[in-house]
Amino acid sequence: MKKMRSIIAVLAVAAAAVAAFSCKKKSEETIPSLAGGIYSEVPPYVERGDAFTVKASGIYTAEGETVTYQIKVDSVQTSYVTFDPEAGFVVQLGTDEEKFPNGGYYVFIMASAEGYYSSSASFRFNIIEPGVTGEGSLTGLGIDPSDPNKIEVDDQDYYFKPIGDREWLRHNLAVTEPQSEYTGEGIFGGVYANCPVMGEVLGRSYTYEEALAACPSGWRLPTEEDWAALAVACGAEDKTYETGEIFKGIAGPLKAKASLNGAELWEFWPKSAATDEFGFAALPSGWSERRPGGDGQTDSFSDIMKYAVFWTATEYDSDCAWYRFITDIDPDMHADVGHKDSFGASVRCVRDVSEP
Repeated sequence: MKKMRSIIAVLAVAAAAVAAFSCKKKSEETIPSLAGGIYSEVPPYVERGDAFTVKASGIYTAEGETVTYQIKVDSVQTSYVTFDPEAGFVVQLGTDEEKFPNGGYYVFIMASAEGYYSSSASFRFNIIEPGVTGEGSLTGLGIDPSDPNKIEVDDQDYYFKPIGDREWLRHNLAVTEPQSEYTGEGIFGGVYANCPVMGEVLGRSYTYEEALAACPSGWRLPTEEDWAALAVACGAEDKTYETGEIFKGIAGPLKAKASLNGAELWEFWPKSAATDEFGFAALPSGWSERRPGGDGQTDSFSDIMKYAVFWTATEYDSDCAWYRFITDIDPDMHADVGHKDSFGASVRCVRDVSEP
Protein backbone atom coordinates (compact mmCIF):
# COMPACT_ATOMS: atom_id res chain seq x y z
CA MET A 1 0.00 0.00 0.00
CA LYS A 2 2.87 2.39 0.88
CA LYS A 3 4.49 1.57 -2.44
CA MET A 4 1.26 2.35 -4.30
CA ARG A 5 0.91 5.70 -2.46
CA SER A 6 4.48 6.57 -3.46
CA ILE A 7 3.78 5.84 -7.12
CA ILE A 8 0.60 7.96 -7.02
CA ALA A 9 2.49 10.82 -5.38
CA VAL A 10 5.20 10.70 -8.03
CA LEU A 11 2.61 10.70 -10.82
CA ALA A 12 0.79 13.63 -9.21
CA VAL A 13 4.00 15.67 -9.06
CA ALA A 14 4.78 14.81 -12.68
CA ALA A 15 1.26 15.75 -13.81
CA ALA A 16 1.51 19.06 -11.98
CA ALA A 17 4.84 19.78 -13.65
CA VAL A 18 3.42 18.98 -17.10
CA ALA A 19 0.36 21.14 -16.43
CA ALA A 20 2.48 24.05 -15.27
CA PHE A 21 4.71 23.73 -18.31
CA SER A 22 1.73 23.47 -20.67
CA CYS A 23 0.06 26.57 -19.23
CA LYS A 24 3.24 28.53 -19.57
CA LYS A 25 3.70 27.43 -23.19
CA LYS A 26 0.13 28.27 -24.10
CA SER A 27 0.48 31.72 -22.58
CA GLU A 28 3.69 32.39 -24.46
CA GLU A 29 2.13 31.37 -27.82
CA THR A 30 -1.05 33.44 -27.47
CA ILE A 31 -1.20 36.25 -30.03
CA PRO A 32 -4.04 38.67 -30.74
CA SER A 33 -6.50 38.37 -33.59
CA LEU A 34 -7.15 41.05 -36.16
CA ALA A 35 -10.17 43.21 -35.49
CA GLY A 36 -13.12 43.57 -37.86
CA GLY A 37 -14.00 41.36 -40.80
CA ILE A 38 -13.07 41.27 -44.46
CA TYR A 39 -15.57 43.14 -46.62
CA SER A 40 -15.62 42.91 -50.38
CA GLU A 41 -18.18 43.27 -53.17
CA VAL A 42 -17.85 40.43 -55.67
CA PRO A 43 -20.49 40.27 -58.43
CA PRO A 44 -22.50 37.08 -57.89
CA TYR A 45 -23.01 36.48 -61.62
CA VAL A 46 -20.55 37.13 -64.44
CA GLU A 47 -20.19 36.03 -68.03
CA ARG A 48 -17.21 33.96 -69.12
CA GLY A 49 -14.57 36.30 -70.54
CA ASP A 50 -15.68 39.24 -68.38
CA ALA A 51 -13.46 41.15 -65.96
CA PHE A 52 -14.35 42.58 -62.57
CA THR A 53 -12.43 44.41 -59.85
CA VAL A 54 -12.22 43.12 -56.28
CA LYS A 55 -11.53 45.59 -53.47
CA ALA A 56 -11.21 44.80 -49.77
CA SER A 57 -11.60 46.54 -46.43
CA GLY A 58 -12.78 46.04 -42.87
CA ILE A 59 -9.66 44.71 -41.09
CA TYR A 60 -7.68 46.76 -38.56
CA THR A 61 -5.44 46.40 -35.49
CA ALA A 62 -5.61 48.05 -32.08
CA GLU A 63 -2.29 49.82 -32.58
CA GLY A 64 -2.81 50.74 -36.22
CA GLU A 65 -0.24 48.34 -37.69
CA THR A 66 -0.12 47.86 -41.43
CA VAL A 67 -2.56 45.24 -42.73
CA THR A 68 -1.60 43.30 -45.84
CA TYR A 69 -4.26 41.82 -48.13
CA GLN A 70 -3.73 38.82 -50.39
CA ILE A 71 -6.08 37.28 -52.93
CA LYS A 72 -6.56 34.02 -54.80
CA VAL A 73 -9.27 33.23 -57.39
CA ASP A 74 -10.43 29.81 -58.55
CA SER A 75 -9.05 28.87 -62.00
CA VAL A 76 -7.23 32.23 -62.23
CA GLN A 77 -4.42 31.81 -59.68
CA THR A 78 -2.75 28.87 -58.00
CA SER A 79 -1.47 30.83 -54.98
CA TYR A 80 -2.18 34.01 -53.02
CA VAL A 81 -0.79 37.31 -54.31
CA THR A 82 -0.57 40.61 -52.44
CA PHE A 83 -2.76 43.42 -53.79
CA ASP A 84 -3.70 47.00 -53.00
CA PRO A 85 -7.16 46.70 -51.37
CA GLU A 86 -8.16 50.25 -52.31
CA ALA A 87 -7.09 50.09 -55.96
CA GLY A 88 -8.44 46.57 -56.21
CA PHE A 89 -7.46 43.40 -57.99
CA VAL A 90 -8.76 42.87 -61.54
CA VAL A 91 -10.13 39.37 -62.07
CA GLN A 92 -9.99 38.55 -65.77
CA LEU A 93 -11.90 35.42 -66.69
CA GLY A 94 -10.66 33.63 -69.77
CA THR A 95 -12.88 32.44 -72.58
CA ASP A 96 -11.66 28.84 -72.39
CA GLU A 97 -14.80 26.82 -71.68
CA GLU A 98 -12.80 23.88 -70.33
CA LYS A 99 -10.98 26.09 -67.82
CA PHE A 100 -13.99 28.28 -67.08
CA PRO A 101 -17.09 26.09 -67.40
CA ASN A 102 -20.43 27.48 -66.27
CA GLY A 103 -20.84 27.16 -62.53
CA GLY A 104 -19.66 28.44 -59.16
CA TYR A 105 -16.21 29.81 -58.24
CA TYR A 106 -14.65 31.53 -55.24
CA VAL A 107 -12.56 34.60 -54.52
CA PHE A 108 -10.42 34.00 -51.41
CA ILE A 109 -9.04 37.00 -49.50
CA MET A 110 -6.59 36.83 -46.60
CA ALA A 111 -5.58 39.72 -44.34
CA SER A 112 -2.50 39.67 -42.12
CA ALA A 113 -0.42 41.92 -39.89
CA GLU A 114 2.83 41.23 -38.07
CA GLY A 115 2.17 39.79 -34.63
CA TYR A 116 -1.48 38.88 -35.31
CA TYR A 117 -3.40 35.85 -36.43
CA SER A 118 -4.43 36.23 -40.05
CA SER A 119 -8.07 36.53 -41.08
CA SER A 120 -9.67 35.13 -44.23
CA ALA A 121 -12.96 35.16 -46.13
CA SER A 122 -14.36 33.73 -49.35
CA PHE A 123 -16.84 35.19 -51.83
CA ARG A 124 -18.72 33.13 -54.39
CA PHE A 125 -19.45 34.09 -57.97
CA ASN A 126 -21.12 32.18 -60.80
CA ILE A 127 -20.20 32.07 -64.46
CA ILE A 128 -23.36 32.41 -66.53
CA GLU A 129 -23.55 31.83 -70.28
CA PRO A 130 -26.42 33.84 -71.80
CA GLY A 131 -28.95 32.48 -74.25
CA VAL A 132 -32.38 30.84 -74.30
CA THR A 133 -31.91 28.05 -76.83
CA GLY A 134 -30.21 25.60 -74.44
CA GLU A 135 -26.61 26.22 -75.46
CA GLY A 136 -25.76 28.33 -72.41
CA SER A 137 -26.50 28.24 -68.69
CA LEU A 138 -30.28 28.28 -69.16
CA THR A 139 -31.60 24.97 -70.47
CA GLY A 140 -35.01 23.38 -70.84
CA LEU A 141 -37.04 26.08 -72.58
CA GLY A 142 -37.43 23.82 -75.59
CA ILE A 143 -36.61 26.59 -78.05
CA ASP A 144 -35.05 25.46 -81.33
CA PRO A 145 -32.65 28.11 -82.68
CA SER A 146 -33.80 27.23 -86.21
CA ASP A 147 -37.42 28.09 -85.32
CA PRO A 148 -38.56 30.77 -87.82
CA ASN A 149 -41.05 32.18 -85.28
CA LYS A 150 -38.76 34.85 -83.94
CA ILE A 151 -38.19 38.58 -84.09
CA GLU A 152 -35.11 40.68 -83.47
CA VAL A 153 -35.40 43.40 -80.87
CA ASP A 154 -32.51 45.47 -79.54
CA ASP A 155 -30.02 43.13 -81.29
CA GLN A 156 -31.48 40.04 -79.60
CA ASP A 157 -33.66 37.25 -80.97
CA TYR A 158 -37.02 36.68 -79.28
CA TYR A 159 -38.99 33.53 -80.05
CA PHE A 160 -42.77 33.44 -80.01
CA LYS A 161 -45.51 30.83 -80.19
CA PRO A 162 -49.24 30.82 -80.95
CA ILE A 163 -51.26 29.96 -77.85
CA GLY A 164 -54.98 30.14 -78.51
CA ASP A 165 -55.78 33.06 -80.79
CA ARG A 166 -52.72 35.09 -79.79
CA GLU A 167 -48.97 34.89 -80.22
CA TRP A 168 -46.84 35.21 -77.10
CA LEU A 169 -43.13 35.74 -76.58
CA ARG A 170 -41.59 32.61 -75.05
CA HIS A 171 -39.07 34.36 -72.83
CA ASN A 172 -38.88 37.57 -70.83
CA LEU A 173 -37.90 40.81 -72.48
CA ALA A 174 -34.39 42.10 -71.82
CA VAL A 175 -34.39 45.19 -74.04
CA THR A 176 -32.26 48.07 -72.82
CA GLU A 177 -33.86 50.70 -75.05
CA PRO A 178 -37.53 51.76 -75.24
CA GLN A 179 -39.33 50.64 -78.39
CA SER A 180 -41.97 53.38 -78.29
CA GLU A 181 -42.56 56.75 -76.68
CA TYR A 182 -40.90 56.96 -73.26
CA THR A 183 -40.06 59.91 -71.00
CA GLY A 184 -37.91 58.22 -68.35
CA GLU A 185 -34.16 58.53 -67.86
CA GLY A 186 -31.35 56.26 -66.74
CA ILE A 187 -31.05 52.52 -67.17
CA PHE A 188 -34.05 50.96 -68.94
CA GLY A 189 -35.08 47.97 -66.80
CA GLY A 190 -33.30 46.66 -63.72
CA VAL A 191 -31.39 43.37 -63.63
CA TYR A 192 -31.09 40.91 -60.79
CA ALA A 193 -28.12 41.62 -58.49
CA ASN A 194 -27.16 44.43 -60.90
CA CYS A 195 -25.47 41.77 -63.06
CA PRO A 196 -26.15 42.43 -66.77
CA VAL A 197 -25.76 38.78 -67.77
CA MET A 198 -28.78 37.87 -65.61
CA GLY A 199 -30.90 40.19 -67.72
CA GLU A 200 -30.04 38.05 -70.73
CA VAL A 201 -31.13 34.91 -68.87
CA LEU A 202 -34.11 35.88 -66.69
CA GLY A 203 -35.00 39.08 -68.49
CA ARG A 204 -35.13 42.59 -67.10
CA SER A 205 -37.50 43.94 -64.48
CA TYR A 206 -39.44 46.98 -65.71
CA THR A 207 -41.57 49.63 -64.09
CA TYR A 208 -45.03 50.10 -65.58
CA GLU A 209 -44.00 53.02 -67.80
CA GLU A 210 -40.98 51.05 -69.01
CA ALA A 211 -43.16 48.00 -69.64
CA LEU A 212 -45.53 50.00 -71.84
CA ALA A 213 -42.59 51.20 -73.93
CA ALA A 214 -40.68 47.90 -74.06
CA CYS A 215 -42.65 45.90 -76.65
CA PRO A 216 -41.62 46.27 -80.31
CA SER A 217 -43.85 47.60 -83.06
CA GLY A 218 -46.79 45.30 -83.74
CA TRP A 219 -46.66 43.85 -80.25
CA ARG A 220 -48.22 45.08 -77.01
CA LEU A 221 -48.06 44.72 -73.26
CA PRO A 222 -50.86 42.21 -72.54
CA THR A 223 -54.05 43.43 -70.91
CA GLU A 224 -56.06 41.50 -68.35
CA GLU A 225 -58.20 40.36 -71.30
CA ASP A 226 -55.09 38.96 -73.04
CA TRP A 227 -54.05 37.09 -69.90
CA ALA A 228 -57.55 35.64 -69.54
CA ALA A 229 -57.40 34.39 -73.13
CA LEU A 230 -54.07 32.75 -72.37
CA ALA A 231 -55.51 31.12 -69.26
CA VAL A 232 -58.46 29.64 -71.17
CA ALA A 233 -56.15 28.35 -73.91
CA CYS A 234 -54.03 26.69 -71.21
CA GLY A 235 -56.87 24.87 -69.51
CA ALA A 236 -58.66 27.35 -67.25
CA GLU A 237 -62.44 27.45 -67.22
CA ASP A 238 -63.79 28.99 -70.42
CA LYS A 239 -65.77 31.99 -69.18
CA THR A 240 -65.65 35.76 -68.94
CA TYR A 241 -63.20 36.73 -66.22
CA GLU A 242 -63.38 39.82 -64.08
CA THR A 243 -60.22 41.90 -63.75
CA GLY A 244 -57.97 40.38 -61.09
CA GLU A 245 -59.84 37.07 -60.93
CA ILE A 246 -57.83 33.89 -60.26
CA PHE A 247 -57.07 31.58 -63.19
CA LYS A 248 -57.25 28.13 -61.70
CA GLY A 249 -54.92 25.24 -62.47
CA ILE A 250 -52.66 26.83 -65.08
CA ALA A 251 -49.46 27.55 -63.11
CA GLY A 252 -47.84 24.17 -63.81
CA PRO A 253 -48.63 24.20 -67.55
CA LEU A 254 -47.10 27.68 -67.82
CA LYS A 255 -43.87 26.96 -65.91
CA ALA A 256 -40.66 26.28 -67.82
CA LYS A 257 -39.02 22.91 -67.18
CA ALA A 258 -35.78 24.84 -66.99
CA SER A 259 -32.46 24.67 -65.19
CA LEU A 260 -29.73 27.23 -64.62
CA ASN A 261 -26.24 25.75 -64.59
CA GLY A 262 -27.86 22.39 -63.90
CA ALA A 263 -30.05 23.52 -60.98
CA GLU A 264 -33.82 23.29 -61.51
CA LEU A 265 -35.44 26.71 -61.39
CA TRP A 266 -38.86 25.62 -60.14
CA GLU A 267 -38.82 23.41 -57.06
CA PHE A 268 -41.02 20.34 -57.46
CA TRP A 269 -44.46 20.70 -55.92
CA PRO A 270 -47.06 18.04 -56.83
CA LYS A 271 -49.94 20.46 -57.35
CA SER A 272 -47.87 22.89 -59.37
CA ALA A 273 -45.18 20.84 -61.10
CA ALA A 274 -43.61 22.54 -64.13
CA THR A 275 -44.84 20.93 -67.35
CA ASP A 276 -44.69 23.83 -69.84
CA GLU A 277 -47.35 22.12 -71.96
CA PHE A 278 -47.97 25.17 -74.14
CA GLY A 279 -44.45 26.52 -74.57
CA PHE A 280 -44.96 29.70 -72.53
CA ALA A 281 -41.92 28.86 -70.38
CA ALA A 282 -42.47 31.09 -67.35
CA LEU A 283 -39.29 31.66 -65.37
CA PRO A 284 -39.15 32.42 -61.61
CA SER A 285 -37.49 35.80 -62.03
CA GLY A 286 -39.24 37.36 -59.02
CA TRP A 287 -40.20 41.01 -58.74
CA SER A 288 -38.33 44.17 -57.92
CA GLU A 289 -38.65 47.51 -56.21
CA ARG A 290 -37.27 50.67 -57.79
CA ARG A 291 -36.05 52.95 -55.03
CA PRO A 292 -37.04 56.64 -55.21
CA GLY A 293 -34.78 58.39 -57.68
CA GLY A 294 -33.24 55.05 -58.70
CA ASP A 295 -32.19 54.31 -62.24
CA GLY A 296 -32.39 50.52 -62.13
CA GLN A 297 -28.90 49.89 -60.79
CA THR A 298 -30.08 49.63 -57.20
CA ASP A 299 -33.33 47.71 -57.72
CA SER A 300 -34.16 45.46 -54.78
CA PHE A 301 -35.31 41.98 -55.90
CA SER A 302 -37.57 39.60 -54.01
CA ASP A 303 -38.88 36.04 -54.50
CA ILE A 304 -36.28 35.20 -57.11
CA MET A 305 -36.60 31.50 -58.02
CA LYS A 306 -40.04 31.43 -56.37
CA TYR A 307 -42.34 33.76 -58.32
CA ALA A 308 -42.91 34.61 -61.96
CA VAL A 309 -44.45 38.10 -62.11
CA PHE A 310 -45.71 39.85 -65.26
CA TRP A 311 -47.11 43.30 -65.87
CA THR A 312 -50.49 43.77 -67.47
CA ALA A 313 -51.39 46.93 -69.33
CA THR A 314 -54.61 47.24 -67.31
CA GLU A 315 -54.59 50.14 -64.88
CA TYR A 316 -56.03 49.93 -61.39
CA ASP A 317 -55.99 53.69 -60.83
CA SER A 318 -53.75 56.64 -61.67
CA ASP A 319 -50.93 55.30 -59.46
CA CYS A 320 -51.17 51.52 -59.80
CA ALA A 321 -51.66 48.80 -62.41
CA TRP A 322 -52.47 45.10 -62.36
CA TYR A 323 -49.87 42.37 -62.61
CA ARG A 324 -50.18 38.59 -62.93
CA PHE A 325 -48.07 36.06 -61.01
CA ILE A 326 -47.55 32.37 -60.34
CA THR A 327 -45.58 30.85 -57.46
CA ASP A 328 -43.53 27.75 -56.82
CA ILE A 329 -46.17 26.07 -54.64
CA ASP A 330 -49.55 27.22 -55.98
CA PRO A 331 -51.40 25.66 -58.95
CA ASP A 332 -53.21 28.90 -59.90
CA MET A 333 -52.33 32.22 -61.51
CA HIS A 334 -53.13 35.19 -59.30
CA ALA A 335 -53.33 38.96 -59.73
CA ASP A 336 -52.41 41.96 -57.64
CA VAL A 337 -51.62 45.64 -58.14
CA GLY A 338 -48.25 47.34 -58.12
CA HIS A 339 -47.21 50.97 -58.00
CA LYS A 340 -46.40 52.20 -61.48
CA ASP A 341 -43.23 54.04 -60.45
CA SER A 342 -41.67 51.63 -57.97
CA PHE A 343 -42.88 48.08 -58.67
CA GLY A 344 -40.88 46.08 -61.20
CA ALA A 345 -41.96 42.96 -63.09
CA SER A 346 -41.16 40.90 -66.17
CA VAL A 347 -42.64 41.66 -69.58
CA ARG A 348 -44.10 39.24 -72.13
CA CYS A 349 -45.35 40.85 -75.31
CA VAL A 350 -48.42 39.60 -77.19
CA ARG A 351 -50.13 40.14 -80.51
CA ASP A 352 -53.16 38.74 -82.27
CA VAL A 353 -52.47 35.78 -84.54
CA SER A 354 -51.94 37.07 -88.04
CA GLU A 355 -54.52 36.17 -90.63
CA PRO A 356 -53.19 33.66 -93.23
